[in-house]
Amino acid sequence: MPKNVAHLVAEMLEELEVPSGTLPQTVHGFDPRGLDSNHWRHHMAELAAVQQLHATLDGMEATGTDTTIFRNALPHWYRGVYMAKTPWDNGISKNRVACDPPSLNMLKSLGLLIDAQPHLVIGEDERRSLADVLEEAEKILQDDVDKIPVDAQRYLAALIQRARFLVENLDKYGAETVRSVALELSGAMHLQADRAEGDRDTTMAKRWRSGAKMIGTGFMTGTSTEIGKALVQEGFKQIGGGG
Repeated sequence: MPKNVAHLVAEMLEELEVPSGTLPQTVHGFDPRGLDSNHWRHHMAELAAVQQLHATLDGMEATGTDTTIFRNALPHWYRGVYMAKTPWDNGISKNRVACDPPSLNMLKSLGLLIDAQPHLVIGEDERRSLADVLEEAEKILQDDVDKIPVDAQRYLAALIQRARFLVENLDKYGAETVRSVALELSGAMHLQADRAEGDRDTTMAKRWRSGAKMIGTGFMTGTSTEIGKALVQEGFKQIGGGG
């Protein structure tokens, strides 16, 4: 079964233990100068996973769960991923953990608590379908590009790219991070549908709105089955303008 974001961040922090005589940035996958932009993309996804944990705690608290015991450990999870505990360019002759054992165990406990409650799961079939939907969303953007301001074009293109990256790396960063960017993209696409309707372009408005629903609807149900249903019910032909 796919792991929730708490389990994934716990694994991430364990993997970020810095061996004796090793630079922390090396463990994170950077070259000594940190000039590989692809590794910065992965690092930002790691940070986003911890931010998603923070949001998860906020949501649990807002719906009546006492999260105090986990919130005390939250800064330690941030420190580990941000390399605050193992500063850049700092190599010493002993192993250094990214997160102290009590805080790491608290994170694993949070993962078990999330497992015991209904939570979002994206299966392999849904992953493939989402990848196809994102490809179609990119086609819609290309077909409507002449009517969209440049800043909005860049924003939409960046959201699609980030969503695709997270879908491709679902096993590392988790379903919750995919949901976060997918819902943001769905909202942006609904706005483009409104704009197209205002321009009296009903065909393009239908494509934008159908695409937005395909990306966003299933994520509010919390199960991979419902995500799959949402994708199937809307239909790939509609998003391509053929329905």
